[in-house]
Amino acid sequence: MDGFRSCDNPVILAGHTHVPLVFMERDGIEEIRPIDGDWVSYRRRRLIFNPGSVGQPRDGDPRASFSILDTDSQKIGLFRQEYDVETARKDIIEAGLPDRLGDRLLVGR
Repeated sequence: MDGFRSCDNPVILAGHTHVPLVFMERDGIEEIRPIDGDWVSYRRRRLIFNPGSVGQPRDGDPRASFSILDTDSQKIGLFRQEYDVETARKDIIEAGLPDRLGDRLLVGR
């Protein structure tokens, strides 16, 4: 995976793809998997970690998606939080943006 070859850091944080996902590398073996509510250790492996999106998730879950990086335990976790999606949708439409931009918040797509 090019991301692992381009950097020696144990954790690479990425974003703006709207889908929570972790790329892991350990002993030259790479794995890609979705994450949901997990803590993932980077103690003996390297990670490219994407927490998803706080306001525009695209994985079918309309809740806000965010991460916490715990450097003491060498873990990163993914969390979800309910928020007022209807008000956010209304604000988008009232701002003159296309309805579809607000509507997709309701389904996380």
